[in-house]
Amino acid sequence: MKIRLVGYKYIHESETCFNKKTGTPLKQYNSYDDAENSASRITDIQLYPYKCERCSFYHLAPLESKINVSKNGCSCKDRNNKQKYLYLTEEDAEKQRLKSQIENHVLLKVYKCKEGKGFHLTHID
Repeated sequence: MKIRLVGYKYIHESETCFNKKTGTPLKQYNSYDDAENSASRITDIQLYPYKCERCSFYHLAPLESKINVSKNGCSCKDRNNKQKYLYLTEEDAEKQRLKSQIENHVLLKVYKCKEGKGFHLTHID
């Protein structure tokens, strides 16, 4: 495992997970919060953390590639008949729920995808 010191934090490079386009190792983080903190310091592109099923660490991905219905085979729709975002872990969905509640003052709850692909958020009416 390669480790680089960036500022006062060590950045670990994965030995098992690689960027599909460049073939370079992905950065891996021990927790969602560590990954989210790192993503917040990157200003040229919006990134979001996700937990990797392969290595069980967290990586970062561009926000526009955020896991959604069409990329996962999940056909769940929202109340406006639009594809719902799919979060691979309940923890990822819960973090987004809390963020939306704080930033947008919206009450949401997490629930398991009916197709068993992950988790979704829904409004509390």
